[in-house]
Amino acid sequence: RAFNYISGGIIITSPNLAEEALERAKNTITLTGLDRVPSDNPAVNPEMKDTRWRARRTAFQRAERAYDNLRDDDRESMRSQIIDTAVSTGFFSIWMTVFREDSEMLKRLIEAFPSTSKECFDSEGAFPIKRKDGNL
Repeated sequence: RAFNYISGGIIITSPNLAEEALERAKNTITLTGLDRVPSDNPAVNPEMKDTRWRARRTAFQRAERAYDNLRDDDRESMRSQIIDTAVSTGFFSIWMTVFREDSEMLKRLIEAFPSTSKECFDSEGAFPIKRKDGNL
């Protein structure tokens, strides 16, 4: 709930956070280096060795293609293939972001990713909610 992904796998803070939570989220992004965006051209920024952004970007692009494919061909076999691709690619939050308009896929993603706590999602089982006794 603290972070949002935008196209390309860029991580930003959620606009719905209270001031204290917003400050924590910003600090977390900075502390973990999730705000680093390396250049695809090492000559431009050779000291930038953090390639996590590229991995997020790749996952985001795969998820977007999968979403488009599902819109063109909404069959059970396509939905199953998307889940297989999502789990093998990783980046649960990216897949949840891209498929945010498809509650059935959100439920499937929650079920498919190991160790995902169902208590962190609403009664429909698809949208994140505040954890019991949690900060966010």
